Amino acid sequence: MRNLLFYLDYRSRSGAQRVMVELANYFAKHGDKVTLACQFQSPEEGYALADEVTEVILPAPSKNKLKRQSDRIKHLCDLCEEIKPDLIISFLIVSNLIAIKAGRKMGIPVLISVRNDPARDGNKLNQWLIKRNYPKASGCVFQTEEAKEFFGFSYPVKVIENPISEEVIKDLEKFEGCEDTPKADSSLHNFVSVGRLEPQKRHDIAIKALANVIKDGYKAKLTIYGKGPLEQELKDLAKSQEIEQNVMFAGVTSEVIGKLKKSDAFLMTSDYEGMPNALMEAMVAGLPCIVTDCPCGGPRALIKDKENGYLVNVNDEESVALVMKCLIDSPEEAKNAGKKARKIIDRCNIDQIAPKWGEMFDLCRKTQP
Repeated sequence: MRNLLFYLDYRSRSGAQRVMVELANYFAKHGDKVTLACQFQSPEEGYALADEVTEVILPAPSKNKLKRQSDRIKHLCDLCEEIKPDLIISFLIVSNLIAIKAGRKMGIPVLISVRNDPARDGNKLNQWLIKRNYPKASGCVFQTEEAKEFFGFSYPVKVIENPISEEVIKDLEKFEGCEDTPKADSSLHNFVSVGRLEPQKRHDIAIKALANVIKDGYKAKLTIYGKGPLEQELKDLAKSQEIEQNVMFAGVTSEVIGKLKKSDAFLMTSDYEGMPNALMEAMVAGLPCIVTDCPCGGPRALIKDKENGYLVNVNDEESVALVMKCLIDSPEEAKNAGKKARKIIDRCNIDQIAPKWGEMFDLCRKTQP
């Protein structure tokens, strides 16, 4: 039995948090002792933990910026002293840096994971800290080959795709045999996008592409699920394009599969991504997906262009609009692409993905920090 300590900020409904909770639940149910340490209290709508997982909310760190990180390291060290894990697993930059520092202090190996494009992830200080500290971990899991090649780590590394969550699988089962789920609006072609309303996601490209489609006489709408600081700016953009009636900002939803199933096609127009959970969920739902072929290669690892989806250029609303119009004009082709996209469930279910993590756990536990 392994004694695993998973460490992250909190269990919000975000991509990295979902994968960590999924892994914690899996390994706890399969006989490992699993503790999930959250630096902050999780929101009520956060991802659910299995009963077998012990959750610990660490003490709040100082509000003083100079003392804040040293507090976090101390609190994690105190927990390690109490539960004596044989491996710490962490995701995301700040949590990775804290875990590495605590692990070295306590003599516990640390497995970190890079969850975004490393060339763009974090500010200049974080990038400097990454170069200085990431080589001191015991191992690293990447989502794509491109991300792995960015670093030259000498310790164990592995590329592991994200697992499809059990929550998504259960939601999908509700719709099995119901392929003719009523669309959100049968008079329009319903495009859907899921992602935080922030610069990385480039929802402005999706809105401009939709404007292009509508100006060419097509009847279409775009529903965007997500919240973020750019919401008003994006609403203003839709208004300036004279399509505010065709763009719906629907906020955050925990019923992703149900919403996707009521749509005709999925859009993701990001500047960069790791391995996008939202894209994987849209594929599982059987939607034809239009996705930017962006760094660090996550969409390209999932989508084979014109077979199980469509790759388009980054920052190019015209190429996005062109594929949108093709899908409206060729519903049978779109349907076939969606059917092929669903095969992702065979490749990325938790029973396929978790053992790869287990191999990394065992490799890292043998190393000395």
